[in-house]
Amino acid sequence: MRNKPFLNFFIFYFFYAWASTFARAILPTHFLNEGLKLEQMILGYAIFFLGEITLFFFIKKFYSNIFWAIAILLFILYLALLMNIVDVFQFYVANLIGGFIVFLFWIPTNIAYFEKLPKEKTGHGAAWMFSLFPIVSIVASFVAGLTGKYNMIFFWGVSIFFFLIPLFLVKYQHNFNFSYSIKDAIKEVKATRVFIFLSGVWDSILFGLIPIYTLFFIKTPFEYGSYIAYLGVMGALANIIFGRLTDRIRKRALFLYPVCFVLAMLTFIFPLGTNNLIFWIMITGVIQFFTPFFWNLTTTLVVDSNSDLRLAMTGRELILAAGRVTGLLLTFLSFTFEKTPFYLFFVLGFAMLLIPLNLLLNTRIRKTYKYL
Repeated sequence: MRNKPFLNFFIFYFFYAWASTFARAILPTHFLNEGLKLEQMILGYAIFFLGEITLFFFIKKFYSNIFWAIAILLFILYLALLMNIVDVFQFYVANLIGGFIVFLFWIPTNIAYFEKLPKEKTGHGAAWMFSLFPIVSIVASFVAGLTGKYNMIFFWGVSIFFFLIPLFLVKYQHNFNFSYSIKDAIKEVKATRVFIFLSGVWDSILFGLIPIYTLFFIKTPFEYGSYIAYLGVMGALANIIFGRLTDRIRKRALFLYPVCFVLAMLTFIFPLGTNNLIFWIMITGVIQFFTPFFWNLTTTLVVDSNSDLRLAMTGRELILAAGRVTGLLLTFLSFTFEKTPFYLFFVLGFAMLLIPLNLLLNTRIRKTYKYL
């Protein structure tokens, strides 16, 4: 991880993580103040990932540096659209553009990151990748909350300024391009696509339910930013330790069984926290503690199980987005038809349990695939 190309890219990745974490930290409280309903926010997040899926049907060739630059410029446009929301349609359009950002930024980012890593350090490198956002969030979210409390206009200006740094650093990155087809990308991740989809379904807890339901308890930018910073603390350290451990043991699939079981059990008991702030803070903190490690494991399994990394990462992103749209639409239905989400937690918990069951089916029963 100390090689110069990796360090150069990691610096770029760090400044993007800082800018995007700062900009997103208190957006839910802003949406609430703009008069959006909670179910409209959830639907907006579903449209967000639908926007990502849409680009798969129109863009068949990647140009890394161009796409990174466009993604950052679109992020600035995304923020501009959200500053003053006069209509819910404007919010949905902004989220559609947000999905474009995910497609343009994260596919070349995942490829560039793992191509620069030595194979024997995949787990440790992935640990840093998924721990960076929680680590950055400890400071960025708190500062964003403080800035938003002071002056929201100043918050928007600072957010846009922060994005100018990674935009400037794009030109120092190694440029690469590649072509793909949706069929080939999905076929490439055949060994892992079921649990990629299921993890995407469960991710709706992180991308929709937790940030939106927290608004029942916390409504001000400073308090919300402080809460997100707390989640960052919970997610920051464990993944680095476990990432090194999986590299040494080289049996990453074994770690998925206990991690998935713990996350499923936590999901099942979530309803106990929907009317209790202390319990809500505790359970979301524990989930945030395990989530980066879960993402680390599922991503490194994709890296370890596929020879064509570029095609595999493209397929992974498509299937993950499909899972997240599915989970967020289920969350939208729950917020629409249930006074308080209840049955949703059992559906999402069951989706998490299906991941180790699928792993067991593939490795021990059918003996179709072998995973590290």
